[in-house]
Amino acid sequence: CCGSRCSQESRNVVVDWFWMRYCFQRHRYWLTNFRRLFRKFIIMKISRTALLAAVLIAVVTSAVIILLNCDPSQCRWLPKCVFFELSGIYCPGCGATRALRAALHGDVVRSLRCNVLLFPLLISAALFLWKPQWALKPSVAWSVAFTVIAFTLLRNLPWHPFILLAPIP
Repeated sequence: CCGSRCSQESRNVVVDWFWMRYCFQRHRYWLTNFRRLFRKFIIMKISRTALLAAVLIAVVTSAVIILLNCDPSQCRWLPKCVFFELSGIYCPGCGATRALRAALHGDVVRSLRCNVLLFPLLISAALFLWKPQWALKPSVAWSVAFTVIAFTLLRNLPWHPFILLAPIP
């Protein structure tokens, strides 16, 4: 054949084949150990409740950071109330973002002026998370639904005591 050149190519093929086999076995070893360790320590040790709590803490922390640094009335990328934009009627959540921002900055009066119902509903939600059996009672569900519907109807009335329930800009 070509002498030394052919023997060099054949040696390269043999070396490459051994090298590929060695690398495959080495990576397969690490891959199987990674899978075993992942299953043993990550999946089995972290419960769903802890994972849910971690995600909830991350979401709340990011929302607080956003609200501390951005004014909802001036930020264009914060979402506006779709229900108000389409119908012109205030929903129960209108003004909640501004109320949370005012509360984070310590302005309680402005916070209550933006949305009076926000803090009672947040306290109720915390109680329902703490004692879930309370949320399953029909009387509690009906009273929360009645309160939200009555608040929505009253804040949209155009007379003097009720216009105080409408959110301020």
